[in-house]
Amino acid sequence: MELQTGITVDNIHAHSKKVRMMYISCLGFIVIGVLILGSQLWMNSSSSEFLEGVLADSSEMLSPQYKGKTDDGQDFSITSKKAKELDDGTVFLSSPVANLFKGGEFSEFILDSVSGVYDGKEKTLTLKDNVALDDGDGNSFRASEIMLDLEKNIIYSDNKIDLSGKMGKITSDKGMEIKNDGDIIIFKGKSKMIINNVTKVIE
Repeated sequence: MELQTGITVDNIHAHSKKVRMMYISCLGFIVIGVLILGSQLWMNSSSSEFLEGVLADSSEMLSPQYKGKTDDGQDFSITSKKAKELDDGTVFLSSPVANLFKGGEFSEFILDSVSGVYDGKEKTLTLKDNVALDDGDGNSFRASEIMLDLEKNIIYSDNKIDLSGKMGKITSDKGMEIKNDGDIIIFKGKSKMIINNVTKVIE
């Protein structure tokens, strides 16, 4: 008697191939799910509250982006190449860029630097190393460090700062403070102004 099973070597190979493909597909879905879950847990547990980004590991995120509002309702956003959560709960940022929008105007403060530290609990951003600030009205500030209080909508620095604008140049040895969407700029310490080619020193 000859037993006909209908199963050939080719059928076995084809079946094995399908099983391998299904296994690989399932494994891929599991990996993606773990990454998404890990990213969500990182964002939920971190004080940074970054809304978007690609999880690199349990404490590091690539291309993060955070959007929020100041206490007076002004929109702001922070982006960077990389974010890493530190032991104290703050977040170190590589090449951060901050945009702080002005109320009632189609203009904004744009700040960028080599590095920065974001504190989600205090809602502050400290930008360090070659900090550049453009106020959207033709004024450019340069300093080694500039800080943003994102609750009070204040930009300030305690270090030497250089301002170049339409009217001239101002150098302040102890920094400045910007309030009211840039309507008020307070220069601290000894300041040197060159306005319309006239130099004036204020103690």
